[in-house]
Amino acid sequence: ADREEILDCLIERHIADIDAYLRSVEQTEPPTSIDDLVGRGFDLHVAYYEAHPDAQRLWFGGRASPTVVREVHRYQRTVAERVHQLLIAFGAVPAQADPLNFEMLFVIGDSILERAFRDSVNANRRVIEIGRAALIAYINQALQELQPA
Repeated sequence: ADREEILDCLIERHIADIDAYLRSVEQTEPPTSIDDLVGRGFDLHVAYYEAHPDAQRLWFGGRASPTVVREVHRYQRTVAERVHQLLIAFGAVPAQADPLNFEMLFVIGDSILERAFRDSVNANRRVIEIGRAALIAYINQALQELQPA
């Protein structure tokens, strides 16, 4: 009906594409550690955004529509829960780990990716490197709080 509806449909398509790609990688090579999860997450998203600059512009610059915002948040929650369960299954995190920590991992990671793509269609590798280290430190700290004293 209008420009916003077109953008909404495009972001939904990109979310479905990214999610299908992540699922296929998770099934063939599930993450086995926090470092692996964070590193691979960045690598997969960077590769997708560099290959699809239109998705990059929509994801980071097109969140004006309430539908787009809802879809982005739903995607972050869905993937965070799936990854949380995968890491529990592989013994990389304890079962009592708060799922909100994993959702925050994706929210913060999304902000890092936005910064990495701010000035170019190619990710700033230094931003990714610093962001990767920050996310690994964040989730490891959150999980360490679960360890008995």
